[in-house]
Amino acid sequence: MDTLKAELGRLCDRYPTFSEKDLEKDENWLAVQMKSGNHKKILGVAVEQLAGKIVAAYEQEFAAFGDDEAELRVELSKKYQEHPGRFALRRVRVATFPKQVTILGCSVFTVVILLVLVFVLGIAVVSTMGTKSNAVFSKIGTSVK
Repeated sequence: MDTLKAELGRLCDRYPTFSEKDLEKDENWLAVQMKSGNHKKILGVAVEQLAGKIVAAYEQEFAAFGDDEAELRVELSKKYQEHPGRFALRRVRVATFPKQVTILGCSVFTVVILLVLVFVLGIAVVSTMGTKSNAVFSKIGTSVK
C-alpha cells in the first residue's frame, strides 16, 4: 500500500496539471452512462459482472475497471500519461444498470403476446367444444348449458 501511495505521488509530480472542465465532462458523461442502462458490456465485460467494481472514464469513453481506486489511477495515469486525478471513477452498484426484464429468457412483450394468443386459442377451443357437446347431448335428449 505504501508503494502504491508513493507511485501515486510520483505520478502526481510527473503530470501536475489537468483541466477541471475535462474531468467534469467525464464525470457527467459517466453519470449519464451509468443511469442510462444502455450498455450490455463495458470494455468487453457484461455489466452484471461489474457490480461492486469501479469503472473509469477518460475523454468520454470507458477507460478501465477494477477493484481498487488507487491501482486504477496508477494504471490509467501511466497508460494515458495524465495526472492520476484526471480520471472520473464510479463504483458500479447492482441497480446502476437496469436489466431488461425477462421471463424464461423472453422479453415481457413476447410473453404478453404469447399469453394473448393462448387466451384467444383457448376461447376458440372451448367454444368449439361447447358446440360439439351440445350436438352430442341433443342426440340423447340432454343439453349442456
